Amino acid sequence: CPSVNNWIKPICRGRFPRMILTKQARQYLSGISNQLKFMSQKLSLTVIDRYRFIDFWVILPRTNADCHNVLKITMDTLQEAGIVSNDKYCLPRIMGISHNPKEPEIIIKI
Repeated sequence: CPSVNNWIKPICRGRFPRMILTKQARQYLSGISNQLKFMSQKLSLTVIDRYRFIDFWVILPRTNADCHNVLKITMDTLQEAGIVSNDKYCLPRIMGISHNPKEPEIIIKI
């Protein structure tokens, strides 16, 4: 999952700059959300439309990486996949952090 530091970039169109998703973030968002859509259809999951705690176990690529930077794009992916109707309903809890430079990942329990 791309970090929030790497998933948006500013562009200048018109008078004010805008923040847009980077190519890496768009690829991650579409790829993972398609997999999650398939999984939720297969398991017949209902859409979350009220506040719910979501537990995260984060395996980071570096020891100086910040676990909070990966939460926003992950919650946007859950919304894009249709698992949550709006990511404002996600109440994230970081349950554990570890480091593995070869296989960074996020484990989610809803």
